[in-house]
Amino acid sequence: MNMDRIEQVVGEIYNEALEDYVGLWTIPWHFREMFGVGDEQARRSESFKVIERLLRFPDIGIGQFRDKDLVFDFWNLSPLDALNKIAIEWNALGHEPDIADIGWFTSKD
Repeated sequence: MNMDRIEQVVGEIYNEALEDYVGLWTIPWHFREMFGVGDEQARRSESFKVIERLLRFPDIGIGQFRDKDLVFDFWNLSPLDALNKIAIEWNALGHEPDIADIGWFTSKD
């Protein structure tokens, strides 16, 4: 595991989330497309390190859009509970998250 690239992805997602909604799917995408991590299990492991760090920022939250009205609902969960929810939903997918799967990071402001 390369901590430099984990911190780079954390920084990129954090900065983007301050301005917009960032899908969770972009995290494994970074490891696959930007860093060439070919092994899906390695991408998942590194992705969860990024997710865990992002969930600890007090000004960034995770949630999901309601289907039709595009209202964003933050998850009212502790970082640990949010991490567990992500793991359960990721496992249920049976593949890496895609656009709109699981959740989105964004500023709480």
